[in-house]
Amino acid sequence: MNDDIQFGEVEEASPQKILRPDRNKHFAVAALGTLADGELPIFLDLDVAHDMEMHAQSDKTVELGGVLLGAQCTDDDGKPFVLITDSLRAAHYESTKGSFKFTHDTWSAISRQRDEFPDDLQMVGWYHTHPDWGVFLSGMDMFICDNFFNKKLDVAYVIDPCRGDRGMFQWTGDPRQRCRRTGGFHLIASRFRQAELENYVAQLEGKVPDMPAQYSPSGYGAPVINVQQPRDNQPQWQGMAVLGMLSLQFALLALLAWKLLIPAAPPEAKDENLAKLVKRMDKWIDNEEHATQERTKLQVYSQMMTELKGAPAGYAEKLEKDAQDLELFRGQQARHIAMENELKKERDLAAENADYLAKTLKKKDEQYAGLLKELDTKDGLLKAAKKESEKAKEGEPETQDYTIWWVVGGTAAAVVLGSTAFFLLKKPADDFPPEEAGPPPPAAEEKSKSGPSEAN
Repeated sequence: MNDDIQFGEVEEASPQKILRPDRNKHFAVAALGTLADGELPIFLDLDVAHDMEMHAQSDKTVELGGVLLGAQCTDDDGKPFVLITDSLRAAHYESTKGSFKFTHDTWSAISRQRDEFPDDLQMVGWYHTHPDWGVFLSGMDMFICDNFFNKKLDVAYVIDPCRGDRGMFQWTGDPRQRCRRTGGFHLIASRFRQAELENYVAQLEGKVPDMPAQYSPSGYGAPVINVQQPRDNQPQWQGMAVLGMLSLQFALLALLAWKLLIPAAPPEAKDENLAKLVKRMDKWIDNEEHATQERTKLQVYSQMMTELKGAPAGYAEKLEKDAQDLELFRGQQARHIAMENELKKERDLAAENADYLAKTLKKKDEQYAGLLKELDTKDGLLKAAKKESEKAKEGEPETQDYTIWWVVGGTAAAVVLGSTAFFLLKKPADDFPPEEAGPPPPAAEEKSKSGPSEAN
């Protein structure tokens, strides 16, 4: 299962306050099972129930499913209940004998169909089949519930077309058992279809053995089968038991007449197909007789316990159902093995993916190591260049000192050469003859007369 798949947002609306169908005279209501205290009341339209049953019977080799449409409501007391008035079959799904999975195309097709219905008809849950697996929610089923139908009043409906079992599941708010099967739910129809509704519920519960397996409500064009109602002081099960025994006796008489009236063929001319047919008919009669006896005993036990011990009505049937459920749980080994094999395949696939990722990571590590080595080489070159730059900077002051000394030396040399040239140029002037002295100035004469002492 790809957990990254996103199917879009499922619309969510506040519960609307309407009158419950079992309190509305417009509806006929029949209970399928017994709802326990505190469980969510769920009301399923008769025609919708029949459509899902026909969908489940159409293919028993794989799981099928769809979505439930209706309303999430509250009654006058503020207590919630769910009303299911339509359903949409899923297409483009992925399914096997033991799994059912929505896809992007499934959700897109459902969304397009949903847009053709009124806005007040919302998605309130989903349904799918468990052909010969029993009624429960698997890990994949819980994934769908957790991600797409996780509102408080969303429900899930599971049908096992092979074992004739079906059940509703609701959210509990308990982390230890987040989704639990309810004790039962209600089927509803127009008040003019009360008898038809009760007959259909009796068929689903297996209380009408002589009703055709493909019996359908009159909304689908099939005739309504009216059975004579029992008297008020006569238990309802007695009439059905008598009818079953009469049917069995008629079949036995027909078989006996057929064997007596038709002459036996010579041994060499026996028809093998006819012998097989007779054998199958005998086996069918034995099975029907045994099943009728078992149902009759259960009904008698239930009636006796109700009258003598004060047990609730249908107590024996409930004990039988509990025993069947226990046997069902014990017989889940095959499904568990299939799920275990599927998990092993997923584990092997995950191991292959992990191995591929490990190889890819190893290649990345090698590339990373090469980059680190290249980076170290470049870092060494950078450090060498940095050292050369530092040495160059340290050598600049020495060059400046030599330059200063050259300037000082050059200046001193220039001074010496200038002085030498000055003296050399000045000395030849002393060799020339002195000019004739003119009469000394008066001051000079006074100085010469005063003598040397004054001059000093």
